[in-house]
Amino acid sequence: MSLKERIINKSETSISRASKLWNAVFSMLNALQSVILLFFVTRFCGEEDAGIFSYAFSVAYLMIMISNYGVRNYQATDIGYHQKFRDYLIHRISTSVITIAIIFIYCFGKKYTGLKFDLVILCTVLKVIESMEDVFHGEYQRRGRLDVASKLGVIRYAISLVAFVVTYLITEDLAVSFISMCLVSFVIFLFSNLYICGIFQVGVKRSGPGEVIKLYVICFPLFLTTFFNIYICNAAKYSLEKYSTDVIQGYYGMIFMPVFVINLLCSFIYRPKLVELAEYWRDKKHDVLSSFLKKQLLMILIISIIVVAGGYLIGLKILSIFYGVDLMKYRMSFIILLIGGGMTATVDFLNNIFIVVRKQNLMVWIYGGVSLVTLFVTSILVKRYELIGASLSYTLMVMLQAAVMVVYMLFFIEKSKKSAEG
Repeated sequence: MSLKERIINKSETSISRASKLWNAVFSMLNALQSVILLFFVTRFCGEEDAGIFSYAFSVAYLMIMISNYGVRNYQATDIGYHQKFRDYLIHRISTSVITIAIIFIYCFGKKYTGLKFDLVILCTVLKVIESMEDVFHGEYQRRGRLDVASKLGVIRYAISLVAFVVTYLITEDLAVSFISMCLVSFVIFLFSNLYICGIFQVGVKRSGPGEVIKLYVICFPLFLTTFFNIYICNAAKYSLEKYSTDVIQGYYGMIFMPVFVINLLCSFIYRPKLVELAEYWRDKKHDVLSSFLKKQLLMILIISIIVVAGGYLIGLKILSIFYGVDLMKYRMSFIILLIGGGMTATVDFLNNIFIVVRKQNLMVWIYGGVSLVTLFVTSILVKRYELIGASLSYTLMVMLQAAVMVVYMLFFIEKSKKSAEG
């Protein structure tokens, strides 16, 4: 049987099973990418360069929100095919070009030079390549083939990480290693997705520019929401860059990395169900959607408790061995951040529910309000308490987000249920 036949001729059961497995692996690699890179940068280059890298990656995460524009989940749940793939593709190309332009303006405006300039630019380029890949993956998911999207992502992540390590071992140049990683990522993304598009006959049928503009309008609330969300998550790093040193930035990056473990574990459960959840909402199965929401929130709570307990007992010991740096004096900051991780997982899950029920406009107000609070609170706490202030500000802000979103969504689904019944 040819590769094409093996991809196409699969039962729904095997596709569902493979989607869950490979999405879990892909999500893990996605979450661990910065951890693995920070590990090598710390081991090879020292704590100061690790701090520069940590900051550069946080800037890249903020910039990539411009490129993604919050479209992925909207695309995956567009089961009525209101927009063609070409619309999504052209839209993503345009936002990616804008992102590259903005990051250069940002670096020149900040007057960055040397390694900081190189890493901020290269980390952003790497995330833009991932963003371009994401629009293809969104189309495969919309067609019920999240398994294929996840497999391609795993292949690209794994090979590009190997390219980074091998290049550094040969050249001992951090910037050149990131260039190698970007080039390998781009080549794998381009050729693998062109091949898969041919198999699934994903065409780029012509449509008017109005459809692309429509995506800018429809997804603008999602863009603002994700942009605000990444700002909230990384505001402490931006304040540390302003008020502290690259070494402290590096320490914060090291203890911050496990925060997304909770989110990673929880996303394994709900991400493969996005299309199914959209169908529940379309068919007005409010009880099923409400039940899933409550079960997932309980699951997040249980996982959070386990991770925080494990973090308190052995977390920092493992991180200290992993990075080769003594981090035990930052235990309080670490535990505070892990609690924030549980809140982050709650927020990320509810993001998807808000999109499914098409309430993305409301998220702009929630996230915008929290971002405004973050702008003032984070600067005060980081300036006064440095690393522990950064940890407190992060956790307090995502806790505020989570509380508002949980209360609203439970109320809204119950209200929609009564409206449908009456």
